[in-house]
Amino acid sequence: GIIHHAKGFVACSTGPLHLSGIMNVKTVGLFSPKKPIHPGRWSPLGTQTQCLVFDKECTQCQEKKSCNCIEKIPVERIFNALLS
Repeated sequence: GIIHHAKGFVACSTGPLHLSGIMNVKTVGLFSPKKPIHPGRWSPLGTQTQCLVFDKECTQCQEKKSCNCIEKIPVERIFNALLS
């Protein structure tokens, strides 16, 4: 399939993220620090996986509100994770 032929894959914690990880595609998962959706629980498996978490304090996450803090992970950080 498409994922198997990819040189890299970036996604939130979804099925395709986990598929790319077990296919040993270079995989970067984007996560919120909010529990229970943090990478400690949902990190993809595989030898070429990496998880990025928005590492600033997020009041919306702390208040258990809907939050889009993963959109604030710098693109450069994601790009560098793919290259590492």
